[in-house]
Amino acid sequence: MLVVDDVTTTALALWAGVVRAAGRRRVSVALSGGSTPLEMFSRLGSPDMSREWPWEQLELFWGDERPVPPDHPDSNYGAARARWLDRVPLPAHQIHPWPTELGPEEAARQYAATITATLGATPVFDLVWLGVGPEGHTASLFPGSPALEADSLAEAPYVAAKGTVRLTLTPRVFNLSRRVVFLVRGEDKRQIVHRAFAEPDAGLPVQAIQPAADPWWILDRAAAADLPAFPASASS
Repeated sequence: MLVVDDVTTTALALWAGVVRAAGRRRVSVALSGGSTPLEMFSRLGSPDMSREWPWEQLELFWGDERPVPPDHPDSNYGAARARWLDRVPLPAHQIHPWPTELGPEEAARQYAATITATLGATPVFDLVWLGVGPEGHTASLFPGSPALEADSLAEAPYVAAKGTVRLTLTPRVFNLSRRVVFLVRGEDKRQIVHRAFAEPDAGLPVQAIQPAADPWWILDRAAAADLPAFPASASS
């Protein structure tokens, strides 16, 4: 766990380290949606940063998506594209958005097929970015979602709290990953962060993410304020 002043700077340093450690090997990444990673995307799309990264090494996917077109303001892929992907020479065939033009169930089936075609029958992501919602959801795995227990790689569960279907990878996929990193920012996350650590049997969706290598947590000081002690801290 890292409690830092600047979540984005720390996250980018970690990501760069993963890419360096891979040498020339392709690095598969599942991106997070929501507001927390937007600053990271904007930094990746800046002129200085865009010249420093070996874009040809990245294979990009999304952990979840809203069933909307890419140009819709709610699209996770659209947000990344506008701030970052349209500004860097990342090969188009290495960018894998959810096929939201299909119906939700078919989109989930097709996305699972794309993942296995790219990463193998038992897909292992090198790096997964996730966030945490105020009620403990992560990706589009909300409390009570049948997707939490699914054996499939991707699902299209109805989310009653949002009144809509969402597209999401399942804990099965996330738990196969080499490294999972939670990015958590803001005062509104302090209670759920405390509960996730203080009540290990609370049954929160975020607690279903249990890869073999313990997840990393990168939190700002507001989100971590209710934790009894910081296992590690850093200023950035």
